[in-house]
Amino acid sequence: MKTISGYRIISYILLPIAGIFGLMCLLMLIISLGNPATLIPVLIMCAVVVYIITSFIFLIKGIDQLKKCKPSLRSLIKTTAYISLFFIISILFQGITLLYKPSLLNSFIDQTIATQKNMTGVTPEFMLSVVKGILYFMIFFATTLLIHVFETFKFLKLYAGLFEKE
Repeated sequence: MKTISGYRIISYILLPIAGIFGLMCLLMLIISLGNPATLIPVLIMCAVVVYIITSFIFLIKGIDQLKKCKPSLRSLIKTTAYISLFFIISILFQGITLLYKPSLLNSFIDQTIATQKNMTGVTPEFMLSVVKGILYFMIFFATTLLIHVFETFKFLKLYAGLFEKE
């Protein structure tokens, strides 16, 4: 029962983040229609949002209420979980690389400031603190999501009887 309460806490932490990412996905999807090169990252982020929502449905309907779930829910959770694992690995790799190689981060900030001439009052130190804050948040999110994915796979196996057809 301890793992279910931990899983529940992580699910409730991820749910508002999924809401924010869902809104971002809608905006980015509209933008990516004009630039098809950005469509793959948008679809990956959408899959992460779908994973969080479907696993939450499984938690509420399947684990808490012990109601039968459609087999398509399990396959949707599994498919989006694998895509989420790709997202997690890329975020962790990129985030840790940028934090341990400050020269990459500094060159990114210098390029950003050089291309945005109309950003008055924004110092490189402020930009560095904002980017580092975003990196720390994304590493926290990816780590939390990684734990959630592994726990979801464990619960899908444990509650496999809920997905059987009658």
